[in-house]
Amino acid sequence: WVFISLNTNEGVQGVGEASLNGFALSTRATISELQQYFIGKSAFDVKEIRRAMLLSVYSDGGQIHRSATTAVETACWDIVGKALGRPLYQLWGGSVRDNIRTYANGWYRTERDPEAFSERAKYAVSLGYTALKVDPFGSVRGGFTKAEKELSLAIIRAIKDSIPETTDLFIEGHCRFDVPTAIEISYALGVIDVGWFEEPVAYWNIQGLTEVSQRSPVRIATGENLTKFSDFVDLTKHTRNLVLQPDVMNLGGIEEARLVCDLGEALQVPVAPHDAQGPISKAMCLQLAALSPAIIIQEDFELFNDPWTEHLSSALDRREGSISIPTTPGIGRTLNFDVISEHPYDENATLSLFTDGWEQREGL
Repeated sequence: WVFISLNTNEGVQGVGEASLNGFALSTRATISELQQYFIGKSAFDVKEIRRAMLLSVYSDGGQIHRSATTAVETACWDIVGKALGRPLYQLWGGSVRDNIRTYANGWYRTERDPEAFSERAKYAVSLGYTALKVDPFGSVRGGFTKAEKELSLAIIRAIKDSIPETTDLFIEGHCRFDVPTAIEISYALGVIDVGWFEEPVAYWNIQGLTEVSQRSPVRIATGENLTKFSDFVDLTKHTRNLVLQPDVMNLGGIEEARLVCDLGEALQVPVAPHDAQGPISKAMCLQLAALSPAIIIQEDFELFNDPWTEHLSSALDRREGSISIPTTPGIGRTLNFDVISEHPYDENATLSLFTDGWEQREGL
């Protein structure tokens, strides 16, 4: 996780986040390289700062570039809200809800075995979650052997059998499959009755993703790796059997992410923002949830991260599988920089999704 703090001459502090798996030093360097576009500027000129960071260098640095921009944009909005004594969502038109339902992710840090996954699922449900997400596919890329396929489906069935019928189960694909395999799996998932099949093929393969979506009996969730609002426009031109998953950081900030939510609302396509990063990413997702009626559920890792992370930021109000929208000025969360300083950069703290045992999330 990469965090920043911006401070004004008046003594107002804003915090932001630029976390991107595998690129911590790169995003930190990008923030420094682009500092001429925000240091010395007014935080109230947040739109111009964001545009300058993205466009003035002319080059497109992809997710690294946008994560850096998001960190600064977020910190500026935090400053503006604190200066005005208002939560961010009130500056953008007010809230449509007081809380948002969450689904658990990261709960299956165990060996890849149906019984082990089943026991962990029971534990996640005991914490109050009414929805879970899981990648049961191991280190598969491309196609399956029959044994790999049967083990993956056995894990899904074991989870379904161990949780209440009213608990939703979403299946994560992590861009693992070729198009024919993804279609084949979608048919099996339709029989098992899951809520969605996420990232079944490479996110940049819009044509392949469209074909899977058109033929799948379950919703296809995607969008976390897209970096522009126009990517979502292209995605929705030929299929609506989707759940849109904007990632605030990969899109360069909440401004672009809100456009995706507005698109979902206009086209009647549900939205479930991606959030596999740290606590400030979660704060921005909660601001989006306050603003958009298109959002149906919010991803949540926090109860399954390493224990020290509980002390990293201000707590959220959790109850009955939901999180309350913070009402404090700014983005709604603060950071404990003393705890942050105790956990410096670790070159091994990168998650590889295509190695055996990645589910235990122990890093490289």
